[in-house]
Order: sequence, then structure tokens, then C-alpha cells
Amino acid sequence: GLLPPTDVVTSDIAYVRLHGRSAGSWYDHDQAWERYDYEYSDQELVEWVPRLLDIARRARKAYVVFNNHPRGQSARNADTMRRKLAEADPGAEFVTGLEMARRQTSLNGF
Repeated sequence: GLLPPTDVVTSDIAYVRLHGRSAGSWYDHDQAWERYDYEYSDQELVEWVPRLLDIARRARKAYVVFNNHPRGQSARNADTMRRKLAEADPGAEFVTGLEMARRQTSLNGF
């Protein structure tokens, strides 16, 4: 009953949010955080690489956010995804939110 992944770019800023694939606990859980308690496998992340690169080509900026965080999975998955994207497109720049925050001195150009 969950919506399938989509990649419709409707603006010059793209935003992709990965919550996890815990379909079994999405509706059947005691605590809300349980639906996001998921760690993507390398294979599941690899499946997203061509799709994310295509989204990035269709937008001026593209952001990928992992929201599968109860046990730190989002940080690990985001780091792995950044490495996989860099391997697939070595000439492109892929930075973390922390790196962006360190570089940004104003809201100009955001």
C-alpha cells in the first residue's frame, strides 16, 4: 500500500528523501520511529545511483536526505551513497550537509 518511488522534477531544486523500506512496520508499529528503523543495503543504494544522477542533471541543485535514523543508519547510508555517486560520476561534486554548512556564509545563492 506504499507509494512507489518517483522522480518527477518540478523545479530547479530537487529533493529526494529516503525513509527506508520497512514496509512491514510502516503501518504496524508501537512507536512512530519504528517505521524509519532501516538500513539500506549497498545493492539498494546502487539502484538509486543512476536515478539520482538523472535527477541532478534535470535540476540546478539536488539534495538527497536520508530519514532512516533511529540507530544512526541515515549517516552511514548517506556516506555510502556519496561515495557511490562519486564513483559513478567522478567529475561531479557531492557534499554532505555539514560540508555545505561550513562553506556557506550567507543565504545568497541558496
